[in-house]
Amino acid sequence: MITEAEPGEAWIIQPGGQASAYQFRGVPGVGGGQMPPDVVLGRV
Repeated sequence: MITEAEPGEAWIIQPGGQASAYQFRGVPGVGGGQMPPDVVLGRV
């Protein structure tokens, strides 16, 4: 059971595993992510 969390968090819950907050690695944004591919930006 998750007893505490931050607003906007997404949790990964798998049978037999321990619940953990999703890290959103590689998502573009201020938090240190990466830029979207050129095809998404219309540069190709």
